[in-house]
Amino acid sequence: MHFGDALQKRVTIFEIINRESIEMADEIFAGAFALIRRVVDEREQWLVRHHECSQTRKLISAERLEDESFREAIDREIAWGLNLERGKDYLLSSVPRLHMELMLKSPQEDATTVNPSAPSSPRQLYFVEFYVADIYREKVLHQLSTDRSLVWLENHELRGGVCDDSTPIDPFQMKLIQKGELIPHASR
Repeated sequence: MHFGDALQKRVTIFEIINRESIEMADEIFAGAFALIRRVVDEREQWLVRHHECSQTRKLISAERLEDESFREAIDREIAWGLNLERGKDYLLSSVPRLHMELMLKSPQEDATTVNPSAPSSPRQLYFVEFYVADIYREKVLHQLSTDRSLVWLENHELRGGVCDDSTPIDPFQMKLIQKGELIPHASR
């Protein structure tokens, strides 16, 4: 089945990918990540949320629900998670900046540190898309500034995986950001 045919018939992503990959995977994740952006002094900044339990910062993300597109999933999560109004408080890109399909072992496992004699880690199959959302309205920016768990990062922080205050970005999200070369180089 061709991808265009699948779109016309609203076939799920799991029906159009390599069935061997699915059979090899122990877990499957299909979801989207938001690259929520604002511009300050002609420099891009990216919104992340601090997670107390992991002591990391993460992009807003959403797992796809049945019969939901990647874009619909992240639009839902931005609106709900940030208490914003869809179509009014932010502009969500109509196409993803990046679509990735990849098989990984545990998200925390670094391939260079794998112990060959250790039990095998679960293989996880990921289908992810990254969407850019722009926030322009001062009222919305002020509303977001009142949530102390939200932090705006400069390009070098998000690209480097560590915030200027030494808080790390979620390691799994960093793998995806770096693999996809999602954040442009910019001078400090």
